[in-house]
Amino acid sequence: MYVPTNILGRAARAKPTLAPTTIGSFRVADVAVDILRYELRDFVIDGLPAAASDGWFQVLRVHTPQGEEHLHQQGGIFFTANDHPPLRELSGDEVPKGRGERSPKWHKCDRAWPADGNTPYRFVGQGYHDSMVFYLFARTSDPDRLFAVFHDRLDRQDAEEHYRLEEKLDRRAKAQRDDARSAKLPMFAKLRAWWRRQHYRPGRVLSRWVAHGVRREVLVVDSSHVDAGRIAARVRTWNVSYAATGLVPEPPFGDIQAIEVRRLWEWSGAPWGGPVPEGSDRALSWPPPRK
Repeated sequence: MYVPTNILGRAARAKPTLAPTTIGSFRVADVAVDILRYELRDFVIDGLPAAASDGWFQVLRVHTPQGEEHLHQQGGIFFTANDHPPLRELSGDEVPKGRGERSPKWHKCDRAWPADGNTPYRFVGQGYHDSMVFYLFARTSDPDRLFAVFHDRLDRQDAEEHYRLEEKLDRRAKAQRDDARSAKLPMFAKLRAWWRRQHYRPGRVLSRWVAHGVRREVLVVDSSHVDAGRIAARVRTWNVSYAATGLVPEPPFGDIQAIEVRRLWEWSGAPWGGPVPEGSDRALSWPPPRK
């Protein structure tokens, strides 16, 4: 059994109760990957025992014909070996062409390609488990490879999906405005209003990355004023990387508040992500709180 000795850069010692569970697996070419779940309550971290409510973290066990490698998410977006230096993130479109690489089938607009300094990793392939997609990269094509994994959820709504229909309607409305037969414009206005009522219908959860590693989810409660640009919703914003490693719990949705649609994805924290500022969700309220 693999026993982690370092969790997010902090010394860790396993308790006798340690019993990781395999929650899934997938295979890419000659590489098999198991997804292991470890409970933080089964560790003593920096000399202090973790509480039962502190959460859990994942480790990816990579099997190759040459042996095993265990990958951790050490505060960044990539799973890497514990002793691996931090990797630099490249956009998928920035990777040099002509290297004979296969390209990932990106399912979302948030894309990340690992690089060792200025040298991009080689893409091996991608696998799926439940609602997750895992993109597997290797530093070299040699048998003795170092691996990195970027993962994402398939069931979340990203920015491209959020605006695709709205942009399509905008193009149609612009083309109609340029047409001499402007009498048809009210039809597109009605279509846009109908789409907004469908998009922001009560009970729907909208989701988007508002900063690096920071996700916001909006649970629509009431959309009767969406034509005026406002909805009633419950909001939660959290750092996914921090939650995945047990540093912070995944928060519940907040209280119901009125929000202007144009302000749904405003972010008041650091541009690189990091901790979520206290009260940032309440700051979205309409009318804005008095300072």
